[in-house]
Amino acid sequence: MNAVASISRTDTLFIGHISWRYYNKIKKKAMEQEFSWSGFLLSMSIAFFIVAGGAFSLNLLHTSIQKSRILNQHNNIYILENSSENYLQVDLLSEKLDNLRSFARNA
Repeated sequence: MNAVASISRTDTLFIGHISWRYYNKIKKKAMEQEFSWSGFLLSMSIAFFIVAGGAFSLNLLHTSIQKSRILNQHNNIYILENSSENYLQVDLLSEKLDNLRSFARNA
């Protein structure tokens, strides 16, 4: 491969010839670098925003699933109340009230 990545001004690394020798050279140069608080803070802030974004996405997904379940339960009760056979039968009134009470407890 002709791609060349420059590690420093004097050393170059051919991407096609990566081996343990080059890895150890890169590792040694990385270990020789001084600790940088600004680099650390930048890394931590990036990690924070990644975690916060993931948490927000999961919360949004969970909320939408919960709302769809509640809406589905509400639609099922609405369909039960609107069916003409069940609406005209007085003997099912206690069963309807029990269904409404259970829905009110879940909501």
